[in-house]
Amino acid sequence: MPKSAAARIGRKRTAYAVLGFVMMGPKSGYDIKQAISRSTSFFWNESAGQIYPILRALEDEGLIERDTTSPTSTGKRQRQMYQITDRGQAALQNWIAGPNSDVIVRNEMLLKMFFGASVAPEVIIKMLEDHRHGLQDRIAFFEEIIRQRQAEEAAGELANAAFMISTLDYGYRMASAAVDWCDATIASLKDL
Repeated sequence: MPKSAAARIGRKRTAYAVLGFVMMGPKSGYDIKQAISRSTSFFWNESAGQIYPILRALEDEGLIERDTTSPTSTGKRQRQMYQITDRGQAALQNWIAGPNSDVIVRNEMLLKMFFGASVAPEVIIKMLEDHRHGLQDRIAFFEEIIRQRQAEEAAGELANAAFMISTLDYGYRMASAAVDWCDATIASLKDL
């Protein structure tokens, strides 16, 4: 018995990320990469090298198709546009309704912190100050993107923005909590 398309792409979460972006409207691989950079990169990032093979696999499975109504080029580079099919929509909905896999966070800064006793406290304090600065930049990014999405929703340009805004708010709150943690940790290390 042949496997379903969803079974063939299985737990390849990258495939579902690509399906989700194509569901929002016809997109090329480049468009998907740009959309990721502007929206989900704080919790889900993909390289172009991951996106293009997934687009081909999704097309082979009938979950997306080439969009013949959208222009295929902008400027000098040809861009193939894709749109989601009914089968792709169903696969995405089934994945969203299904269980989440365990989240495994890989954070190099925390790994360095864990082994921080092998260097002078000042080295770790500097690392934390740099990290805190980056977090503040990220908070400003979230604030701006949230404002943009709210304005787009108010203007009728973005439907169901609450889902996107909630995800961005999660990133904002996580970054804010991490700034608080940096402040507390820096203060405790200065007492060593």
